[in-house]
Amino acid sequence: MLKDFQLELGGVVIGHGTWVPIAEIEGLGRAPVRGDVVPRPGADGAWAGIEALASGRAIHAG
Repeated sequence: MLKDFQLELGGVVIGHGTWVPIAEIEGLGRAPVRGDVVPRPGADGAWAGIEALASGRAIHAG
């Protein structure tokens, strides 16, 4: 059973009161979207690029 300030990753519990304390968690919520719009040469408008999620979450152990 998880306690306050603990996370389970792949069946391993980390965080407060474990051997792996958590110092910082970054990137909770929706990741930003990367995408490029390419201008069309010699024409109006642009070609839409591929949209992909930027880097995800980072958990820093203290």
